[in-house]
Amino acid sequence: MRNPTFRLLIMPCRHSEVEILLKKLKKEMIISHLWADVSPPELSLESTVPFAFDKMPFENWLQFIFIPKMLGIVALKSNLPERLSLMPMAEQCFHGLPHLSRVLLVIAEIDRKFSCFSRESRV
Repeated sequence: MRNPTFRLLIMPCRHSEVEILLKKLKKEMIISHLWADVSPPELSLESTVPFAFDKMPFENWLQFIFIPKMLGIVALKSNLPERLSLMPMAEQCFHGLPHLSRVLLVIAEIDRKFSCFSRESRV
């Protein structure tokens, strides 16, 4: 059985690590010219398809849905997702674009971090 006190002690560290990774992702997206100056239409943000793939490019989903949602979770110190798997979609969308390799590295780092969180929570 997990010790809830221990979990509370390590949660802020996790949140700060996630916040750092999200800021790193934003920075790399800006450098790689993936950061949009204008938000997509409101209707696009209401997609129910994973990654809102039917309404916007993956980079817009990262910028306008994923990053703000995760920053909200971090700010409120809410429960983080048990697992993330962004890399398969990122690889599919950014395939053959070597100038996006640093963005892909950060996305891979985010996936790895959540994989570690998932293992820690089972201990």
